[in-house]
Amino acid sequence: MFTDSADLLMAAIESSNNGVTIADAGQADLPLIYVNTAFTRITGYDAPEVLGRNCRFLHADKRQQPGLDVVRQAIAEGTSCHAVLRNFRKDGTPFWNELYMSPVRDASGAVTHFIGVQNDVTRRVEAEERERALREKLEQQNERLRELNETKNQFLGMAVHDLRNPLASIVLSAGTIARGTVGEVNEDQQEVLEWITDSANSMLRLVNDLLDVSTIESGKLDLQKEPVDLSDFLQHAVALHRSRAAEKGIELDLALPEGEPVETSVDPQRFRQVVDNLVSNAIKFCEAGARVDVSLGVENDSAVIAVADTGPGIPEQEIEGLFQPFARTSTTPTGGEQSTGLGLVICRKVVEAHGGEISVTSQVGQGTTFTVTLPLAGPAA
Repeated sequence: MFTDSADLLMAAIESSNNGVTIADAGQADLPLIYVNTAFTRITGYDAPEVLGRNCRFLHADKRQQPGLDVVRQAIAEGTSCHAVLRNFRKDGTPFWNELYMSPVRDASGAVTHFIGVQNDVTRRVEAEERERALREKLEQQNERLRELNETKNQFLGMAVHDLRNPLASIVLSAGTIARGTVGEVNEDQQEVLEWITDSANSMLRLVNDLLDVSTIESGKLDLQKEPVDLSDFLQHAVALHRSRAAEKGIELDLALPEGEPVETSVDPQRFRQVVDNLVSNAIKFCEAGARVDVSLGVENDSAVIAVADTGPGIPEQEIEGLFQPFARTSTTPTGGEQSTGLGLVICRKVVEAHGGEISVTSQVGQGTTFTVTLPLAGPAA
């Protein structure tokens, strides 16, 4: 049983897991006049070895530390402080000491003592240092990967650019021969020329898509935006796909809003890629008798373009990967059309570069809808 509050306070301090020290501020060198049991356990020094000494012995030769600057300033100003210090135990082993120091004042307000509460935080600090070192290493590796990716994009850009012209020449030359411009072509030769043309066109599409992806990933997609009435834009874009839809027995419809034009700012050439890809994909995967509906609407401050088909749909587990390079689904084109697997990647990048979003919903056996939202043009200045 404690006889008074002073005995209780002393017992509490001695029972604490935190080291507690009291330094005499009335003496020039601020000698320690009290240390508790936890302090001796943390440092390895017994009380008689440290009483009467300034606590600088804990720092050994590590006198230049940011934490010590904080402590020195607090002592000079007679204020409280918090610092983490590199200290050393009696046996010379280092540890990280988290110190909370506060001044004690007398009735006149003069500082008479400084109380220090200390805790060994070596594990925490070392864990933080390991984490910091790991972050730095990861950042270095990421920077290296960015450099390699940039080199890859540059190489890919040069390679596909050099391939595009020869492939275009093959397509042109095969077409010239097939038309009989340089001499009569028999049926067998015509079949071979068609095969050459189809193969070269497929390769040319892949090269063009790779060039687009390389340009986009390198951050060099330079949009040439201009004001566009999306109603007029979609009328012209959809018209180009009507003959292909008719060949496959697919109904292609366009629904436009009545009244004011739906105006936005886009790069016509780049955004045509988006519309062409979505409409051609819908036609590509639909059987005869299906429908493809293209619609334009306005929601809040955005133009909304939807391309919906009544085709076979896409399994739910495959939707997430649709916008990944070279993505393939279990749904196959119905007319033997070729696909590079890059079209939707380009669509997403182009739409996002315009400040818009693209999304997809699908249900197996009922069809698929791709939706593009674009910010409307602001009022004229």
